[in-house]
Amino acid sequence: MAGFDYLRGRTTTVAPPNNNKTGSVVLNVFDGNRRLVAPGTKLLVRIIDGNQKFIVDRYYDGPSIRFDGLPFYDNFGDNYTIIVWTDGYKQAGFTPVKISNKPEETPTLDLMLLPSKYSIDFSDASFAALKAANSPVYFLLLSGDTEAAAEARWKALMKNDPLTAACILNIATTLSEARLASGSPLLPFVRRVIFDAKSADKPSQSRFFGYADKRLKEELDVEVKRGTWHADPGSFVFHPGSTASFREKRFGEANMQVTFYENDIATIDGVVCLKVEIDIDYYRDPAAHAILEVLPHLLTGGASDPITVYQLRWIAGRRTGNDFLPPYRVVQQQQKPAKKK
Repeated sequence: MAGFDYLRGRTTTVAPPNNNKTGSVVLNVFDGNRRLVAPGTKLLVRIIDGNQKFIVDRYYDGPSIRFDGLPFYDNFGDNYTIIVWTDGYKQAGFTPVKISNKPEETPTLDLMLLPSKYSIDFSDASFAALKAANSPVYFLLLSGDTEAAAEARWKALMKNDPLTAACILNIATTLSEARLASGSPLLPFVRRVIFDAKSADKPSQSRFFGYADKRLKEELDVEVKRGTWHADPGSFVFHPGSTASFREKRFGEANMQVTFYENDIATIDGVVCLKVEIDIDYYRDPAAHAILEVLPHLLTGGASDPITVYQLRWIAGRRTGNDFLPPYRVVQQQQKPAKKK
């Protein structure tokens, strides 16, 4: 098996078995900067078929590898799991990757590896950069305050609480890219974020509270009927005081959830608004979300990690041709120079 030569485009292949029932997959590995890892990066790749049999388990040269000769079963066995790891990074994976025996249906999987020790690069998320780009995130960050006050608040948040800043950017980007049946994004419906540091509703690394045009709930009711969103009738259990909650069904992981508190009403710029809580869940299935995500957080006092959300949403988006591009990047933490003796 030959290693990948990025400049010449050669790929690694798996020797096919003695039958014609085989399939292929192309794997591309990116870093938290949303760039392909450096050519020659040693990647440990594990490929497991739907029968839970290890088909591949060895190192390859990155960033891109083509695997041919994967067993094709024409049943659930074709739902493969692919896991990748390299030194200095956390492993990443995706399932299911459905294999076909038709060359024209060869799937491509883009995975993102995050550094074990990282920092967040907010260069594209400065107030000046967002304003210059006329980004809707800029207007969300204003939230009824003066530009000077909003900019000072945002600078302090990026410096002192970068995970909460990353969470806000994840959600704002998701609100901006998600579309309703009318074609409108959700972001313009959100009129204000509650930034009050003394409030129990202040932003955290897993969610933010705010106020949204009451018409957003009506729009999400329509989306439930269309089958693009799921209504969670038991939201009040995990969101005390809430009256309705909706979750995207767009991806397998990292879907947005919008929870309404209809008894808390405010009029903002002449628009009647309802209090909302917005977060991004790891899991789409409501039971998995409750058992594997919400309950552990309640028991341990933990919260969803916005960097994991960033990774999951990016991978899920690439699977459907939708790039998730919040205005920050995750980069390796720079080693501090050793002090001279």
